[in-house]
Amino acid sequence: MDPRDTSGGNDIYLHDFISDSNTLITVRPDGSVGGGEAPTLSPDDKNLFFFSRTLVNDGSGLRRLFLNAADREC
Repeated sequence: MDPRDTSGGNDIYLHDFISDSNTLITVRPDGSVGGGEAPTLSPDDKNLFFFSRTLVNDGSGLRRLFLNAADREC
């Protein structure tokens, strides 16, 4: 769905039903694509939580929890 995604791993997208668009969430600060797993929306649908071992390239292999806050009205 995203031309940057060539890793073949698990990725997380957020679908906006109003604009009918998809946004790749598992993107590193440098713009490259990482991976993610177990996405969960908060009860108010304003925050997306997920785990990733690959968004932070520190060599530790630790599974970290990430938060993507939706800064828009739906």
